[in-house]
Amino acid sequence: MRHALFSSQPPPDPAKPKPSRLRCRRLLLNQGCSFVELHADRLAKCRVPKLPRVEPRPEQECCDEAKAAGMSDGDAGGVVCCDGRKVSCVWISTGYLIGHPDRPTEPTAIKIIDECVKKHEDTHHGHIDDCKAKVPSLERPDFSAGVDADKGECEAYKAEEKCMKGKIVKCRGRLNCANQVRQVLEILKKRRDRHCRDSLKP
Repeated sequence: MRHALFSSQPPPDPAKPKPSRLRCRRLLLNQGCSFVELHADRLAKCRVPKLPRVEPRPEQECCDEAKAAGMSDGDAGGVVCCDGRKVSCVWISTGYLIGHPDRPTEPTAIKIIDECVKKHEDTHHGHIDDCKAKVPSLERPDFSAGVDADKGECEAYKAEEKCMKGKIVKCRGRLNCANQVRQVLEILKKRRDRHCRDSLKP
C-alpha cells in the first residue's frame, strides 16, 4: 500500500467539510452499495458506482411471469401492471373452450380468437387505476373504485364480439375456420348478454 507521504491524492481542503464514515455508509446503502474506500490521508471518501438502468420487461415476459406467479387465476386473459404500464395478457389460447372436444384447432381461427381476447382485455385498461411508475413491479389490479364490474365486462365483451366479426373474413371462406370462430362468438354473446343485463340492475 502506498504511504500517505507519497499519495497521489491532493491535500485535503481545510475549508471543505470532511465526510463522515457514517454519512458515507448511509449514502452507499441508499445507492444499493455497501463499501467505503479509505484513502491514505485517512479521510473517508464515498465511492458510489453508477447503477445500471433497469429496462421494462417485454409484454410477453410480463404475462408469462404473471401466470407463473398464479395471477391468471385460471382466466383466459387479464390485465397486469408490469414495470409501470398496463399489459393485456392472453394466458390460455382459445380459453373459452378449454377441455372441450370441439375446442378450436384451425390455426387462423385460433389467431383470430386470441387477438380478440386481447382486445377484450385492452378495453379493461380504462376500468383500472394507473400503474405505479416502478421498475421492476408486477401485479394484477382490480377494477377501480366506483367502476361497476358488470358494466366493464359488458363493454369488454362487446369489443371482443366486434373484433371477431371483423376478423372472421381472414378465414377466407374456409368453413372449418369460420365455424370455429362462430362457435366462440356464440359463447361470448351469452356472457355479454348476462353482464349487460346485470349492469342495469339497481
